[in-house]
Amino acid sequence: MRRNALISILFFLIATSPALAQRTITRKTTLTEKTYPAILKTLSKPPVETHWTEIPWRPNFTEAIGDARKEDKPILLWIMNGHPCGMT
Repeated sequence: MRRNALISILFFLIATSPALAQRTITRKTTLTEKTYPAILKTLSKPPVETHWTEIPWRPNFTEAIGDARKEDKPILLWIMNGHPCGMT
């Protein structure tokens, strides 16, 4: 009996913990002091999405070939025809 009570209390504390609770942000969420951190987190880019900015992109293919040969690295050549969203 006592074990069940402890498990129930533990479950309640975990379920109601602000650190573990996930708040769903929708268009109807109002900006308050309590919702500000959740809204900020939702709108902020995760660091993973910005890694492409750290790549030393080369706009000139000849320059990229020279750098790739010096550093013994491969080249990613992106070629496309048409609109990026397929609206051609």
